[in-house]
Amino acid sequence: MLPFVNTNLLRPEDARLLLAEIERARRATRYRIGEYSWISFAVWAGVFGGAAIVGPRTVWYWVAAVPVALVSTAIVDKRLSGLRTARRADWRYWAVGGAIAVASFGGGWFLPIPFLAGWTWFVLGMGFAGFAWLDHHRRAALVLWALACLALLALGLDADPELVYRGLAAVFAVGTAATAWGMKP
Repeated sequence: MLPFVNTNLLRPEDARLLLAEIERARRATRYRIGEYSWISFAVWAGVFGGAAIVGPRTVWYWVAAVPVALVSTAIVDKRLSGLRTARRADWRYWAVGGAIAVASFGGGWFLPIPFLAGWTWFVLGMGFAGFAWLDHHRRAALVLWALACLALLALGLDADPELVYRGLAAVFAVGTAATAWGMKP
C-alpha cells in the first residue's frame, strides 16, 4: 500500500447511502417539529368561529379568547412534542406573533372602521400563513395566504363592515379548520 493513499475515504456508494440517511433524518425531524401543529390551528379555528358569532363590536371577546388560545397552544406544545416546544422558542415565532399583534391592534388606532373589517383578517391570514410556513406545512401556508388575499379583496367592498367582518371570520374559521384537518399526520 502506498503511504500517500488515504484508505479512510468513503466510497461513492457509501457516501450516497450516508447522504440518503441524513436526508431521511432531516425530513423526520421536520415532520416531528410540525407534527402537532394541527391542534393549535384547530384551537384558532374555534377562536375565529367565535369571532364570527360575536362580531367586531365585542372587543372583550378578543381580550379573553387570545390568552385562552395561547395557553391552550402552549399546553399542547409542551405535552405532545418536546421538539416542537423547543422550536416554538425560536425568535421567528415571536416575531410573527408580535407582528400580528402590532398590525391588528395597532391598526385600530389609525385605520377607519370599514377598512378594519378586512384588515384584521388580512393580518391574521398572513400571520398564520407564517406560522404554517415555519412548521413546514407549505400547503397550509398557501391556503392561509389565499385567505389573507381574500380579506385584502374585501377591503374594497362597499358593504356593511360588520357583515364583512362576520363573513370573513366564518370563512377563516372554516378555512383554518380545514387546514388543521389537512395537517393531521
